[in-house]
Amino acid sequence: MRVLRAGLFAALSALAACVNQGDLTTWNGQPLSTLDRHPAFMALPVVRTMTQDGIEIRNYIDSRTLAQCSEGGAIFGTALDTAAYNRFSSCLATAGACSNVFYIKDDRVLQYTLVGSGGVICSTDPRRRPQVQSPGNVS
Repeated sequence: MRVLRAGLFAALSALAACVNQGDLTTWNGQPLSTLDRHPAFMALPVVRTMTQDGIEIRNYIDSRTLAQCSEGGAIFGTALDTAAYNRFSSCLATAGACSNVFYIKDDRVLQYTLVGSGGVICSTDPRRRPQVQSPGNVS
C-alpha cells in the first residue's frame, strides 16, 4: 500500500509541475527593460553569451547545485564566449537545474524557453509572466 501511495504521489507531483506555454510566449516581443526589472529573474544568477548573428542568450538558472558548474562564480557578470558557454551547459546538463533561457535582439525578447536538467522537472506559473509597470504618482 505504501508503494502505491508513493507512486500516486509521484504521478500527481509530475502532473502538477508543468510548463504552461502561455507563461513563456507572453515574453515574446517584450522590452528588455521588463526582463531586467522582473523580481523572479532578478533573484537568479544569469549566464550570458552572444551568437554570431547578434542574438544575446541569457540563462537565468534556478539550481541548488549551481556552484559545481560556475567556475567559482567567474561565469557571472560578463558574456561568455561560445566555448565557455558550452562547457557550462554540459556541466549543467548533469546538475539539477531549471534553465530560464531568453533569446534577445534589439532590446526585445524574441523567445523564452524553460529547460530542466539533471532530472529536474520545471514548472511555470503566472508570477513568471511579464509584469505591467505602473507609471506611479505623477505630481
